[in-house]
Amino acid sequence: MDVGAAIALSSGVLGVVAIIFRIFPKKDTRGECAAHSGMAEQIRAMNAWLRRVEDKLDRVIERRRHERAEREI
Repeated sequence: MDVGAAIALSSGVLGVVAIIFRIFPKKDTRGECAAHSGMAEQIRAMNAWLRRVEDKLDRVIERRRHERAEREI
């Protein structure tokens, strides 16, 4: 029963904290919407992924070019 009481108590505390955060939201001093930072991070991650793909494609193209040059000789 002690474990169950601890779980119930901690769930209640987390619920109260969530309600307090909902009532008093954090003030954003930059003037951006709440989703802006998340979207900016997603764009950065996508740009990094595209850069890696582009590097791999460049290596494949270079290898093909090298193979064709060897065949012509």
